[in-house]
Amino acid sequence: MFLDVILLDQYRSTLNYRVSAWDKIDTETNLWVLTAMLFEWLEHLKSPVLGKDSITYLVIHCDNLEAALRKLPTHVCFILEYIIRFIARLRPQEKMGCQDVMRRFLVAMTHQSIVIRNVAYPSGKKFPKLRGGTAESTLKFFQKFYDFILEREAGSQESPEPVTNHRLYQVIQSNIVFQVEIQ
Repeated sequence: MFLDVILLDQYRSTLNYRVSAWDKIDTETNLWVLTAMLFEWLEHLKSPVLGKDSITYLVIHCDNLEAALRKLPTHVCFILEYIIRFIARLRPQEKMGCQDVMRRFLVAMTHQSIVIRNVAYPSGKKFPKLRGGTAESTLKFFQKFYDFILEREAGSQESPEPVTNHRLYQVIQSNIVFQVEIQ
């Protein structure tokens, strides 16, 4: 894990300055590094994917997937769908583990901190705390979207390789459980 943190730091320091770093990341196979970079990227956007208005719409319409999506800007809907499809393709075995992954993405997309398994995320960032009711309502929306996507993909011929998905799911879980303070 220590070497993964070093590799992550190397990428962070070179991606903005060397074109060769993008070529290297294109061939990167270390799933821990790739998921950590995804979280870092989402958390360093100038404005969060889910701003205050978007969170409000998700909380108000957490029981009505269609109504919530109609209220959100189109680009936010596409990003949410992409992330939820990503999580769905991981095929997490346990509901709690799936919700932990959703919570971690919620942190990254809102730029607000959440406690997951008694640990505050993200570490080392001064994000305001997302209130418990707001977090749970938004998680409820994520779960409904997740269930919808699973139902739609159940009829699809194309299914991802379970071993790869299970491995990626384990890596994301380790990124949730293992706190890395990267400044």
